[in-house]
Amino acid sequence: MLINVTKELKNGTEAIKVNDEIITVREVLTKVLLEVPIKDETIDSVMKSYKLGEAIRNNDEVELTSEDITMIKNLLIGAYVPLIAGQVINILEGN
Repeated sequence: MLINVTKELKNGTEAIKVNDEIITVREVLTKVLLEVPIKDETIDSVMKSYKLGEAIRNNDEVELTSEDITMIKNLLIGAYVPLIAGQVINILEGN
């Protein structure tokens, strides 16, 4: 699935801001992929997470497989509050 990572996250009708910076899907995804420890890490899982994170950081749209999306959703659950995780999960699921 092709994901636009420039989409802003909202709190109702207002963009979510941290330190006066608008939070986008890109910020959330790069943080979970590059900074959140992976349960039962392997070299393959670490490198997959790293490569995805770098692709998202450097592109406005990224093609993600269903396996990529499942991995990211699992990382989101422990890393973000429902307001942010829920919006990103909806975007990843095409909603």
